[in-house]
Amino acid sequence: MKPKLMVSYSRQQIPFVDVFYKDLVKAGYDVWLDYQRLIPSEAWFDQITAGVKNADIVLLVVSKDSMASKNVEDEWAMALKDGKRVILVLFEAAPIENKQLKKCEYVDFRTNYKAGLQQLNALLNSEPQPEKQRTPIPETGFKASFTFWVVLAISVLLAVGSIPVAWTIFLPIILIPLPMRIFQRNYNFSEVVPALLMMPIFFFFSYVILRSDGNIFYLLPQFVFTIGAIAAVLSWVLLVFLLTPAMRLRARPEAVPARAVNRTKIDEEVKQKSVKFFIDYAPEDERYANSLRRVLEKHKHENVEGDKDPQAVFVLLSAYKKETIYKAGNGLSLFPIVLQKTGRVDGELGKIQWLDFRRGMKNLEKIAKLLPEPAKLVRVLAVPPTGRQDVFPLPVNALQFFYLVTGVLGGGGLLTTIVSLIRLQFLSQEVNVINQILVVLINSLLLFGAVFYSVKALRTRMGGLAAVYPLLVLTAFQAALHAANFTILGLGFNNASNSSLMDLMASASDPNGLAYVSFFFLLVVILPFMVFSWSDFYRWLPIGRPDNVSKLERILLLYTPDGKMKLFFHVLFHASIFILLLVESILASTNVTAEDWSFAIPCFFVPALFIATFSRWMATRTPKKSA
Repeated sequence: MKPKLMVSYSRQQIPFVDVFYKDLVKAGYDVWLDYQRLIPSEAWFDQITAGVKNADIVLLVVSKDSMASKNVEDEWAMALKDGKRVILVLFEAAPIENKQLKKCEYVDFRTNYKAGLQQLNALLNSEPQPEKQRTPIPETGFKASFTFWVVLAISVLLAVGSIPVAWTIFLPIILIPLPMRIFQRNYNFSEVVPALLMMPIFFFFSYVILRSDGNIFYLLPQFVFTIGAIAAVLSWVLLVFLLTPAMRLRARPEAVPARAVNRTKIDEEVKQKSVKFFIDYAPEDERYANSLRRVLEKHKHENVEGDKDPQAVFVLLSAYKKETIYKAGNGLSLFPIVLQKTGRVDGELGKIQWLDFRRGMKNLEKIAKLLPEPAKLVRVLAVPPTGRQDVFPLPVNALQFFYLVTGVLGGGGLLTTIVSLIRLQFLSQEVNVINQILVVLINSLLLFGAVFYSVKALRTRMGGLAAVYPLLVLTAFQAALHAANFTILGLGFNNASNSSLMDLMASASDPNGLAYVSFFFLLVVILPFMVFSWSDFYRWLPIGRPDNVSKLERILLLYTPDGKMKLFFHVLFHASIFILLLVESILASTNVTAEDWSFAIPCFFVPALFIATFSRWMATRTPKKSA
């Protein structure tokens, strides 16, 4: 008869432990793993204690994280005290201070997972080795699979090959530190994937368009583009390698794709009965809470207050809420629901399985049907408690991709254009593009800022920007910046003294032209995603609160106004800003004379500034209360 097993580990090794657990179960072992066995209605510490007590053998996954964990120490210390057989599963070499633990048997999984599994299987089905015959476990040194070293080599080549796409800014920021992050296993999968996917596209753009005479990239030697071409080809190869079992087993939770929620049909019969439930959530997450409440009530479950003895408590975990006063036990089932990347959460919530709403709320009907039997619910629908992964609903992903690509093409392309125009300004006395350089520089910084804050608000759900109206304003502002720069650089070439000089200036501005076209093309592409998944997108945006608005957002009125009249003045303020931007682009695109300025200032600038100032005052003033 095979022994009963208990796995003790650190949360940082969940990708390894998840596969390890499935392989042990497949081999016929009865394995106790906390997030697979914990019952929501019982106290988690009592269940872990019972897991250690009932096990014949405790498998301790050794890593630097597990050796530094107090919870893991409590588990193996309890096992040693009870005289349990402890086998060390060597994930990585780490110092072990306890002398008794050092003497335990071990299996090395660092270089060959399958071989380690076979060795462990043989060890589990044999008598313990005498202490004198045991080899001391390695506490220092580094070992990894052949796949790891191949991946590391490719990532180094990609870091060097990112020079031709340095104008994107985003790609070098991700790819240059990637080798070290792969070595440390802490790269962010959700950031690396878009960088690797877009590397060939942006390299092609750099090679075909930016190498034309008149552009600063024309000065780069050919071997730089040769290395870049190799890196562009290998970027998709690296992505495939990162998805291999060898790399997933080594990775931290944030370095692997999040496990998809189980979407299979419920085959088991569940006895239907009404359950009293309570939803513990932050005010900002009210839209999620309302959606969950409606479905549960549709299935005849009763919504009660938290002090009215609920039988089930759903805790919505987000950037606004990471703890709860409720504890599982005494008939109370506790269900943490993760809405977004959370980082560290309350200790008890981090020990039990989570329901995952990060991609959307597709399993509400199953939750309602399985609620009377909590153990079945978590077995069918729950995921390991890993809140460090960036996972988003489809429309949020689509909008992020739109901002990212257009921001990289627009901002990075404009910076390239500026450097190229500066070079032309110094090389030729016939060129006078000072106005264009200064205005485009300002606009490129504004574009970077708009893209940065839009993506930040979407990803974090924090601040006044994380709402429909301010995101619409920033998107329109980016469109206005693209149009303004296109006008500035396009009309400005009419001042060139000859056709060859005009061609050089046109080549210098090619990146901006592509960015302008790409913005509106990609906007059309993402619209269907936004329209057909609008409920997921709207639910993702938090309920706005005044104390969640930054000073900059308050100055620029980038938050949801309360009331139709204030909305009117918000729109008026932002429209006047767009008018100022339009006038600026027209004046910067030609040789401006004193007469032009004397006409533009009183006719356009002063009225637009007055409207902007007045509308902002009206939008922010507090009406006096009547006595």
